[in-house]
Amino acid sequence: MLVKRRPPRPKTTEHPTKRALIDTVVAMLDSVPVGQVTCDSVLAASGISRGSLYYHFEDFSDLVEHALVLRYSRYVNDSIAAIESTLSQSASAEEFRERFVETVRAGHDSSKAALRLEQVIPLAAAAGSERMRTALGLEQQRYTDAHVGVLREAQANGWVAPGFDPRALSVLVQAFLLGRAVDDVAPSPLEPQAWEAVLAAVLDRVLLTR
Repeated sequence: MLVKRRPPRPKTTEHPTKRALIDTVVAMLDSVPVGQVTCDSVLAASGISRGSLYYHFEDFSDLVEHALVLRYSRYVNDSIAAIESTLSQSASAEEFRERFVETVRAGHDSSKAALRLEQVIPLAAAAGSERMRTALGLEQQRYTDAHVGVLREAQANGWVAPGFDPRALSVLVQAFLLGRAVDDVAPSPLEPQAWEAVLAAVLDRVLLTR
């Protein structure tokens, strides 16, 4: 089964100093909450001057936003690869169902709680910054479009319910993941089996055909 590939994103030349600053913040976010990343700590870790930072970015928050978007884009890349493989490796409705459910379930695994919360951070940051909203929106659109492409082709194969807009189905799947993040912060999260049962039922009854 061939997956329709989107054209490659145009490559842009990025100044090495700018890239080094972004990469420094990206690396720091592996172990430091975004609210604790400071300008001084970034300069110390990168060895780059304050003047250079402000030459390449409007302000320090601009640098942090670039780093958040880059981290989000890496998540998007991994997610696109996973969702497209469900189609390319399937030769029947049953195979697609099994792979699709497993791909969705993997993102909801309890071990992915930290990753889910990390995905919420840039979304929340976009609420207070039009600049961030624009940059993040491009990545989110790319993510949704990948889902739509897979679901539309699966509909054509008779593997996904034909009566729904594939974009609406894509948003539904993503909304479930955000819903899991809400429960991740609860003092007594629900049992994984209970969530997986509901998730599988919704996918079977609304999205997938058997």
